[in-house]
Amino acid sequence: MKQINSKNKLFAPLILVVLFFFGMLMRFWQIDQAPKGALIDELHFGYIAQSLIKTGADEHGQKWPLIFEGFGDRKLPAMAYLDIPSVYFFGLSLLAIRIPSALAGSLLILVSYWLVLEATNRKKWALLGALITTISPWTFFLSRFGFESNLALLFLTMGLAGLFSAERTKKNKWYIISAIGFGLTWYSYIAYRPIVAILLFVFAFLKLKTNFKENKKAIFILLLSFALVVAPLFAPSIISVNSTRFDQVGIASDPGTAQVINEKRNFCSMHFPRFFCDIASNKFVFIFKELTHRYLSAFSPQYLVTRGELTTDFLAVDSFGQFFPPLYPLLLFGLIGLITFKNHNLTKNQKWLLFIGLLISPIPTALVGEPQKVRISALYTFMLIFIVYGAMVVDKLLKNKIFKSLFFYGLIVALLGYTFLFQIEYLGVHTTQYEYKYQSYLPGLNQYLGNLPEDTLINIVPFYSDPLMFYAFYTNMDPALYQSLAVIDDFDGANFRHTLELGNVFAHKYSPEYVACLGMERGAKAYFVTDKKLENLFKMYEEKSTNGVNTYAYVYDVTELMIKEDCENKANF
Repeated sequence: MKQINSKNKLFAPLILVVLFFFGMLMRFWQIDQAPKGALIDELHFGYIAQSLIKTGADEHGQKWPLIFEGFGDRKLPAMAYLDIPSVYFFGLSLLAIRIPSALAGSLLILVSYWLVLEATNRKKWALLGALITTISPWTFFLSRFGFESNLALLFLTMGLAGLFSAERTKKNKWYIISAIGFGLTWYSYIAYRPIVAILLFVFAFLKLKTNFKENKKAIFILLLSFALVVAPLFAPSIISVNSTRFDQVGIASDPGTAQVINEKRNFCSMHFPRFFCDIASNKFVFIFKELTHRYLSAFSPQYLVTRGELTTDFLAVDSFGQFFPPLYPLLLFGLIGLITFKNHNLTKNQKWLLFIGLLISPIPTALVGEPQKVRISALYTFMLIFIVYGAMVVDKLLKNKIFKSLFFYGLIVALLGYTFLFQIEYLGVHTTQYEYKYQSYLPGLNQYLGNLPEDTLINIVPFYSDPLMFYAFYTNMDPALYQSLAVIDDFDGANFRHTLELGNVFAHKYSPEYVACLGMERGAKAYFVTDKKLENLFKMYEEKSTNGVNTYAYVYDVTELMIKEDCENKANF
């Protein structure tokens, strides 16, 4: 195999450094203001980190666990432990909980360069891969929030690049580095586990099939190193986490499936014999059609370049997908080129690895829902290589040097133009337009509640997920106090658990009258927090949208709503 091209030794590193710092600027600029509300998972990881710092235990009192119980979803440890340094130095804040992901996204630029350089043997195309990683909406979004999958994406790309380096240099140290990268994905995001396992199996099979005697030592080192990295995850006490999340959100566990099937059968039986309706509408057929739709949607131009997410619109900027539009044709050219063109840098084993990775990456997310950039992030690494190879195919088809230059630099100008439009839309419109879904009103609401006298009884109607975790985060509640006060509910229908009480702060679906009676029993003022405008109640506070048009939350003083005699029958409220 040809050695890495050494031409323009200083130019490529300089451009890469520029891309890295430009990528960091994009990822860190107003990271705690756009949006200024935290998503529940990133906030939860931050509070776990704070709890570990202060008490050496998570919010459930478990000492330095490898798997966190969380809300019953059994969270993996990478993000919680990586949050510790930033939370320690910057306090419990949006900035602190997003720093690890923003750094991971910045490092992904460098690792993408490494991977594409190994795949193409050309610094020019490696820089294009680094540029795409720097500016793509996909990697940008993942880096702006404390998403576990962003860590996994970095580690996956590192693992794949390590394999490619090992193939080129024949040095076993790269197999160890690759194994570490692949192994760390298992501590980061659950959807990566089957993908990594299949990739390692395929690679080992192909290498041993090619030349068993020559490659057995290298494969042994790779698999042993990987096994050592992930071995702690197979302790009997934590092995159940491998299926917990899928059991909660997988398509087979969706309670709505049976309802949809029965409805279809009832409509169908009005026109056809029931026997045919039962054949056409049953669980197997429904799941097969749904999975096919979800899987193919992941490769559609609508999802990848024009619309993005359909079910989680706050993760998609208007009229933008995961990549910018000029890259979609290159993806198709890359698929064709790697099949038909023979003079490329990849070995046969590497080509198989890339195609299989491309095909299997959407499967985990298809099992739980529509394509979503967080769950399907593993697909990015493989698409990046195919897109770059597509650019190489077009470059090869253009015989004239002027046309080659026009194509390459025109592509860069187009991508930078789209980057400008995307950033203006995201920072200037999107995060304000979707501030309710980003829950940007919760910092102000919880700061108000946190400044109330300590003995005030507060009931927050759970019109958003896990109000008491948000309350603990935004009021910087002492984790030791949280652990001593938390009253946690039993598992719900989706197998999640939620904190219902923290001393005088509740998260129940109580009526205002019931809360008033509880306050009377405790001899304390009683406040009722809801997203509903209620008549005949004394309003103490309201949290409005940035433009002042919408009101997202109301705080009512219900202390004097009831009299003692009526409260004797408060169970009726």
